[in-house]
Amino acid sequence: DETDARRDGREDDDVAVLRFMAVLATLGGRGTQAATHRYRGTELEAVGDELRMARGGREGVRAEEGKTSYVKTFDVVMRRAEGESSDKSGTLHALVFALEDYDRLGRLQTKNGVQRRAYCCREESDWRDEEGEWCTPGQLLLGPPNPERTGWPKDFTFKVEAGETELHLKDLDVPIKQTGMYYLWFLSCDPALDGATITGKSVWKNPTGYLPGMMAPNLPFFGVMSILYVALGAIWLLVYAINWKEVVMVQHCISAVILLGMVETMVWYLDYENFNRTGERPYLTTLVAIVLGCLRKTLARFLVLAVSMGYGVVKPTLAGLQQRVLALCGAYLLFSLSLEIATNLGAVDDMVTVVRLMLVVPVSIIDSLFILWIFTSLSRTLSQVHSRKQTAKLDLYRNFTNMIAITVVVSLFWIIYEMYFRISDSINVYWENEWVNGAFWHMLNFLVLCGICFLWRPSQQAARFAFVAERDEEEAVALTGGQYRSDQTDIFVLEAMEPQEPEKHD
Repeated sequence: DETDARRDGREDDDVAVLRFMAVLATLGGRGTQAATHRYRGTELEAVGDELRMARGGREGVRAEEGKTSYVKTFDVVMRRAEGESSDKSGTLHALVFALEDYDRLGRLQTKNGVQRRAYCCREESDWRDEEGEWCTPGQLLLGPPNPERTGWPKDFTFKVEAGETELHLKDLDVPIKQTGMYYLWFLSCDPALDGATITGKSVWKNPTGYLPGMMAPNLPFFGVMSILYVALGAIWLLVYAINWKEVVMVQHCISAVILLGMVETMVWYLDYENFNRTGERPYLTTLVAIVLGCLRKTLARFLVLAVSMGYGVVKPTLAGLQQRVLALCGAYLLFSLSLEIATNLGAVDDMVTVVRLMLVVPVSIIDSLFILWIFTSLSRTLSQVHSRKQTAKLDLYRNFTNMIAITVVVSLFWIIYEMYFRISDSINVYWENEWVNGAFWHMLNFLVLCGICFLWRPSQQAARFAFVAERDEEEAVALTGGQYRSDQTDIFVLEAMEPQEPEKHD
């Protein structure tokens, strides 16, 4: 990720600092994550007392026999900070390593009874390397090699001479032979490179294309979801066409949700397919998918809330509640759009955790309000249809209530699991399963939509669930000779109930 995190102050423990920075990269990883990482003046920043670091990228990379996976850099240039003295030479390291190599970074030092990890050799250092040689002051320290990871981490060293203001790094080509989470960091232990900046780019490739390893499963997943939505849409359209005379407003809303879901999943699939093929991710395609997704989720919440209030079944309109419902839906659309854009399009910066937290909190609060309002309304509606002895509607709403209750319970369990997953795996040891967290919600929404489609499907019996003023549906059907249709307005039913005056003949 193109991340330029700025830190005020210094941490006493260098290990804590580096781990925190790795976690920060993970939290912002889904933002503008791409196979092509561009550096536009990424600054080497102080970490602890000696180390200067700029993150060049973090990707899950898979390795398959007979296929190519790699990390490459192109046109990387380091420039000294303006005003800094260039009369001293300096050394820059381009370090490519996997999560399994993390413990090799730096060496443990015990001084005055306190153990700490140092990453740079100091003047007073008495450490020796594997050959028994003393380390050189300013040298980047790496721990003993891992027999299971021979040749890792990959440390590429470049030197800028005194008097030079910029250094053109040789293009790197690092083949990946083992699946893992890989990092590219630019490091320096030289004070002469304080504030230096990095420009250029790196390209990360998986065996199946340029999609990052954490995102690669999304391509086939959204392909399957597109097929499922098309199948659901085709079945719904067929039933819709056969019973078009029985269609009510709620079913129009269901049709809109299906259509939005169908188009959204197709756009996501095209977005990932283009990303995988080219290594670039156009913002416009992603933005369209985000907008469609947020519209679908907003309309779905409106639909569930309106049905819970008895709209079209026990009342003809939302009456005075309409403005409140629309206001809540509008707030959800606004905050969910902001959150999705910040997550998928926003550049990751030093405020990423604060910004995402500020956006996640209102979305969660609004969802809680939706749930509370839905169950309160369902309780009222169930009491109303029960008191009127409208058995068909009562059975319908009981089934609907059970479905919503199961959905909420499953969602709560998944949220708890997801929180545990993220807390216990803050540096993405299980990065290959990351895609499941997002896929779960898409699948759950689809299953709930299928349940709503089944309960509110157009049929010849749909009139039994339509709103009838003051009288139950069985009486309305009886008074109209079994010809009452859900597309009739209430005034026609009332007219059928009223006694007709005999015609007068002159």
